[in-house]
Amino acid sequence: VVTDGPGTMREALLRRDVRRGAVAMALLGLPYGALVGFLPLLAQARGLGPTGWVYAVYAVMVVVSGPACGSLSDRWGRLRVMVPGGALVALAAAGLALAGSWWAMVGLVALFGLGWGALRTSLDALVQDSAGSALRASATAAQYTAFDLGIGMGSLGLGALASAVGYGSMFGAGAAAVVAAVWVVGRRRRPEPGGKSTRPSS
Repeated sequence: VVTDGPGTMREALLRRDVRRGAVAMALLGLPYGALVGFLPLLAQARGLGPTGWVYAVYAVMVVVSGPACGSLSDRWGRLRVMVPGGALVALAAAGLALAGSWWAMVGLVALFGLGWGALRTSLDALVQDSAGSALRASATAAQYTAFDLGIGMGSLGLGALASAVGYGSMFGAGAAAVVAAVWVVGRRRRPEPGGKSTRPSS
């Protein structure tokens, strides 16, 4: 629930980068929802084999890439890590739209996990930088509420899309959502009211 007063989600959403981060997280709910909810159906439809180990590979890649990319984000700047991470996720989602073997599926999901760790870590940090210490919890709540809404509402749309045109096109839509999310956050930002710049340090 959005309430008035200092240190609230409403105040956090007055920050441009928090709003953009929330929109980006809602968009990222689409490819994540496709991976978690529809990958087994894609594999079954194409005869690619079981997905249990595929998800294990994804988890390992996220665990490995998240801490490493967090450190790189602090050293190089948020966008320099977020943009390549988003590119990897988009390429992996687009590749899953065309995957024709179990090993291709494993490799693409590993790439997805690698990019996801970089993308989410740097995006979270960028929003936290903008929110400041007084609004970090509210900014995080805005981000992850949008993410959950993106997963839930996106799953309905993705399911309808898969029924109409197939699982491949559905994963292609997820790739497009990643590109849109990176564009929303990565386009040139101007200083916030009061003269504070929201551009992450390099």
